[in-house]
Amino acid sequence: MPTAIHRFTIGDIDAVAIADDFEVMPTERFNGIFNRPADEAIRSAFGQLIDPIFSFNCLYLHTPTQHILIDTGEGLHQGKPHGFMREGLQQAGVQPNQIDTLIITHFHIDHIGGMIDDDGALVFPKARLVVPRREWENIMREDFLATLDEYRAATLRRALLPYEQAGQLDRLDEGAEIAAGIHFVALPGHTPGHAGVSIASGGARLLDIADTVHVPLQLCYLDSIPRFDRAPEQAIETRRAVLEQAVREGTLLMAFHFPFPGLGHVMQQEGAFVWQPLEG
Repeated sequence: MPTAIHRFTIGDIDAVAIADDFEVMPTERFNGIFNRPADEAIRSAFGQLIDPIFSFNCLYLHTPTQHILIDTGEGLHQGKPHGFMREGLQQAGVQPNQIDTLIITHFHIDHIGGMIDDDGALVFPKARLVVPRREWENIMREDFLATLDEYRAATLRRALLPYEQAGQLDRLDEGAEIAAGIHFVALPGHTPGHAGVSIASGGARLLDIADTVHVPLQLCYLDSIPRFDRAPEQAIETRRAVLEQAVREGTLLMAFHFPFPGLGHVMQQEGAFVWQPLEG
């Protein structure tokens, strides 16, 4: 499958949204994600949509001094074809060995799978890997890994530990500066250390909210809880706070799973949040 890229700018930063993968989401899959009786309203609304797209949107940033990639797509994900993040980088004219900073928002497989190739080698051999400290301390403890299924635990070790062993891993706290104008933002609930990335340059700003919201329809049903959210009530609070701030400040958002390229603004109409995709 050919990938898709979308070029845009954030102040002095050249940015490229890359579709690692995208697909039409069948109703039965959506219903399996929102599977509580209390989620009936969002399931019913989803059934009225035509060809709803579920995407996997990575973000490449070329600052005046650095080549940065945020999240790496599915890569090693079992039972699915490999993602197309690397093809997207090539389409954008970027080689993996040019990436000097690799930022991971959280440790779900569709975000870390593209870090390692089929042979276990680093896909980004020159990159400093930056992860949220809280995510690492919660997920990469051996006692927690022992509670996971064998495949997921092995994938976490295989993707993350080689960067640590190569001395290329940085664990940063919430709010920490990753590069000039680029910071982690704590967005907990989906996972314990789930983080967004704030990117500011030349008076412009984008907030990559990763998996804070999975589908645009959630803006109308904030209390609907996808089964991926590990701390559901905290995730609801985080969603509401992010959306309220985005409306208040007019912030450009990027959402990992929204229809490609996942960029847009949040408006408020008659007390409800509305997603306005970025044009062009």
